[in-house]
Amino acid sequence: MKNADNPSFYGANETLTTATQKSSNTFFVGLADQLFGCNLQPIIDMAKRLGMKGFDQPSGEGDLTVAQTIVNSQRPAELMLGAVGTSPLELAGAYAGVANLGRFNAPSPILSITDVDGNPVPVKRTAGKQVIQPQVALQAIDILKGDTVGVGTSAGEFASKWYPVNPSAVAGKTGTGVARDESK
Repeated sequence: MKNADNPSFYGANETLTTATQKSSNTFFVGLADQLFGCNLQPIIDMAKRLGMKGFDQPSGEGDLTVAQTIVNSQRPAELMLGAVGTSPLELAGAYAGVANLGRFNAPSPILSITDVDGNPVPVKRTAGKQVIQPQVALQAIDILKGDTVGVGTSAGEFASKWYPVNPSAVAGKTGTGVARDESK
């Protein structure tokens, strides 16, 4: 296993799996360019279907939203490098939609509400919606497992703390900041 100070590279060509493991941001900027011909709208549409609301916020450039500014100005780096405002709850909801085989349920951290007399008040919840084909979600889950094993950016932590005592695989994604094993 390689560590953050000695990353492993796979020759001139990366795969989606290896680029995800290493958090290769330039790979994803290039992917948007090559796969979508810099038409960033399909990527933004998917993120919005997974509950990422920051794209609908004002961009500060006229009357345009963040999404409109990214698409109109052809800014794949802004999209891919995480410059769009979000919250931990939105990110968790988006990942949960993938983990739920592509079915997105809007996060609802409130379990119940009672009025001053202790009577339950209905909590309105949005119905779940299938936003990704289940087989595509399974492929995404498989790719995201790579972050916690091998050269993945969080592999050291999982190898030393999670996998020795837990048999279940974990799919996820760290940011670009590289996880370091401080026990060495």
